[in-house]
Amino acid sequence: MRVPLLLTVALLLAASTARASDHFLGWSADNSFYLRGKTSSNGTQRSLLCLTDERRGSTTWPADILRPSASCVTLCSDDEKNCDEPTRAKALVAVPPAQKFGPKHETITVLSKNGQAQLLVTAGSRELAAATILLDRPTSSAIVLSAHWRSDDGGVAIVLGTKTTKTRYLALLAWKPPASPTRATTKPLRSVVTSRLHCGA
Repeated sequence: MRVPLLLTVALLLAASTARASDHFLGWSADNSFYLRGKTSSNGTQRSLLCLTDERRGSTTWPADILRPSASCVTLCSDDEKNCDEPTRAKALVAVPPAQKFGPKHETITVLSKNGQAQLLVTAGSRELAAATILLDRPTSSAIVLSAHWRSDDGGVAIVLGTKTTKTRYLALLAWKPPASPTRATTKPLRSVVTSRLHCGA
């Protein structure tokens, strides 16, 4: 069954060539944005705040953080020396407990072949969303480490790993937009750095 194009969103966030790792840090209360952490190959860690749906935006986006021109911005800018990322993150998002199945018994299937992981989310016989992730090695086999489902039953954050490396991959799949109204907060109160993401479907 063909997956509806407009309801399928996949952000493939692992930089496999640098062997960076991604971590899911939580959804906002209305699921209109989320927080992810990125650990580079040299151990540097950054937290990025991202829109769930760029076209719809978010009316609850923090007023002191400029809405990203792409998908994500850094939670703390380089000139904020006293910015406490953990404290700020706790006020913005929460991590739902990892669950193997979705709130309506959705399931995740992963198939690894030729250095790629094929992800598929289904509800019974109905396909909801799909994504392809490039792995760090042609022989790598991906496994689902955790899945954090949106509370509105419209998407899931999937953390993948492999049996041969410590690299972590984060995929965000959606089959319906968040319920947040379409108008987004855009008033900038500080400068931000936009993170470029590798996107695919």
